[in-house]
Amino acid sequence: MRRIVPTFLYVCSISANSSAITCVNVVHMATKHEWTALDYASQQAAAKIIADSRYSYRAISALMSSAVSHVRISDIEKVRKAPIKLSKFLLLCQACEVDPVVTLKEIIESANTNPNAHLKVETPDE
Repeated sequence: MRRIVPTFLYVCSISANSSAITCVNVVHMATKHEWTALDYASQQAAAKIIADSRYSYRAISALMSSAVSHVRISDIEKVRKAPIKLSKFLLLCQACEVDPVVTLKEIIESANTNPNAHLKVETPDE
């Protein structure tokens, strides 16, 4: 009988008589996020907010109390890595004095009018 003992970045297997221990280095790779129409629309809106603010990435980061690094703000604007999270989007709107409700409505409308959109978003009746 063998037991698996998880350790930091290693998985070790111990034989039943405890005479042999075999450890294997385990590397957890992040899976690539597949962007949706909403992700692209959010990125475009965030890029417009960043550009229209006329602030540097570092200034925006400072206005967000460094909750988002200037490097991540650049990544968001240039469509690198993962899409922007809602919490970070709201902080960006607050820092750049943009109404997040109006912007979110624009994002949903943009995502729904995108001919390549495979995700349609329902908007509640007002």
